[in-house]
Amino acid sequence: MKIYEIEAGEKEPIAPEDEITDRLNHVIPLVQQHCTQSLHAMRETGKYLYRGIKQSPPLVFLGQSRNNRNPSASPGQFQRNVDAAFNMAGFKALRSNSIFVSSSISEAKNYSYEGVYLIFPVDGFSFTWSPRISDLYIDEYNIFDDYTKRTLFFREDDASPELLKEFLERSLYRNTDFTSAIESTNEIMISGKYYAIHSKYAEQPGLKQLMI
Repeated sequence: MKIYEIEAGEKEPIAPEDEITDRLNHVIPLVQQHCTQSLHAMRETGKYLYRGIKQSPPLVFLGQSRNNRNPSASPGQFQRNVDAAFNMAGFKALRSNSIFVSSSISEAKNYSYEGVYLIFPVDGFSFTWSPRISDLYIDEYNIFDDYTKRTLFFREDDASPELLKEFLERSLYRNTDFTSAIESTNEIMISGKYYAIHSKYAEQPGLKQLMI
């Protein structure tokens, strides 16, 4: 049984329900085998990770974060300056090469046209998150008190090293403690491969066993 492997944005036809059951039965052992790091944190918190998806992917698939994500809502300079700050800090999961997940299903629904998926990052993934930032595009106004600094960082020319450093100090982004990241319900940037299962199957017995 082959689990669909797709790039972000690629579409596949939805499989018949009996085929979906077969895929679930096949993918759950793969999640147990290859997602031990993320499963450990999910079990500790008792929370799944969710992602709202705007395309129409299969109900079960193996995905890969893209390396050149184009922001859908925020300006390109916003992403470039944030990535520059993350690179300065040595973070591997950037806004341009990550998917965005949260343990809050309601937050994931805000970014979903086609449904919300359970996300299981494959071992070796990188992540970045902040205990202060629930959604950077919304919380950007809470980072810089100074209007000029905020405009320069999020909307205008390349930010200076001093402004990048100030952003990191104020935003509290980090790449450690995945369990606390899940517990926070804030957005988490994940770079790497991941298994995705539509949340309509969250009560499926095999999936519930993953959390025990």
